[in-house]
Amino acid sequence: MVIWLIFEGTKRLFNIPSYKIKVTHDGETIEDEFIFGMVTNSRSVGGFKRITGENVIFDDGVFEVTLFKTPKNPVELNELIGAVVMRQINSDRIYSFKSGEVLFESVEAIPWTLDGEYGGTHEEVVIKNKNQALQIMVKEVILGVSEGAGKYMTGYKTVVGMVNGMMEELGITVPVALHLDHGSYDGCLKCVEAGFSSIMFDGSHYPIDENVEKTKELVKIAHEHGMSIEAEVGSIGGEEDGVIGRGECADPEECKRVADLELTSLQQVSVTFMENTRLTGRD
Repeated sequence: MVIWLIFEGTKRLFNIPSYKIKVTHDGETIEDEFIFGMVTNSRSVGGFKRITGENVIFDDGVFEVTLFKTPKNPVELNELIGAVVMRQINSDRIYSFKSGEVLFESVEAIPWTLDGEYGGTHEEVVIKNKNQALQIMVKEVILGVSEGAGKYMTGYKTVVGMVNGMMEELGITVPVALHLDHGSYDGCLKCVEAGFSSIMFDGSHYPIDENVEKTKELVKIAHEHGMSIEAEVGSIGGEEDGVIGRGECADPEECKRVADLELTSLQQVSVTFMENTRLTGRD
């Protein structure tokens, strides 16, 4: 029974339509007969991993082109199947290359698919990789960085440099704000020096008088640098970047003391009003 199924499957493979195609890319020309071809930018197709080759990069400006030659006899068919199973896409039965633009020409119209949908029949098809031709349109982007992340990336100046470099390389034109989340007093000062857009001083673990005093100092510094600043009163239970909170709710009078610190510069006060729940606002 198994032998019969293999025999029947083999016979049907030879009935798959074959097309003579001229393929032109990067000054090179290939002319051959193919039973299947794909132009992709993916590490897997139909559940087959690495069938498009190694080192697939999504933003390098090139597609991965994979073309299966038509087998003329059982030996060539066996070689093709073996190449697919073993992911040997550079075998004698498969053409594989990378290109930013490919021209396909055929004598007869060939059916195409685009992302799994029917793409019509064509005698000539040009496929171009429009690398980073579109930007995701958003009003602004806020990137939050914890002190732990800043230390992991070797420092806040490194973070600023990395973000500025990405904006330049990717041609990002929307405003991008870089924010320190739950920072210590010293961490906030370092972020001001590094060029962050915004800081959050988490002084909730200090006595309220010390929290107010340190927040007041940072409000003045933030105002001088045109930065936004957020302060915190009360804490959520648990530990974050070495700061341990018992989960106590904030006192409304303490909240007002912090909120009254030159509201033109203190944009937000983060208030713990229920355990594991945070309310952020101007009042």
